Amino acid sequence: MRETRTPPSRILPAIDLDSRPYWAAGERGELVIFRCLDCALYVHPPVSFCPRCESRAVAPEVVSGRGTVFSYTVNHKQWVPDLPVPYVLALVSIAE
Repeated sequence: MRETRTPPSRILPAIDLDSRPYWAAGERGELVIFRCLDCALYVHPPVSFCPRCESRAVAPEVVSGRGTVFSYTVNHKQWVPDLPVPYVLALVSIAE
């Protein structure tokens, strides 16, 4: 008899007021990145202020989803129980 394994559940992110638009957009198939309305800096992870000009005028903006992989690593160590290895972590520079 062949054993069927259930895929492991992923650790879900903590969703707060700042990150809610990011995850909600992902459910719709969109990628949004917060952007400062004063100096135009993209801000990620999402926070409610701009680290460049300290403005509180930041809002989620839909981006293309295109980008360039700046760096990546293939992780072969199982840091989280039931998370299958290998998996890839990537640092991506968005096209915008």
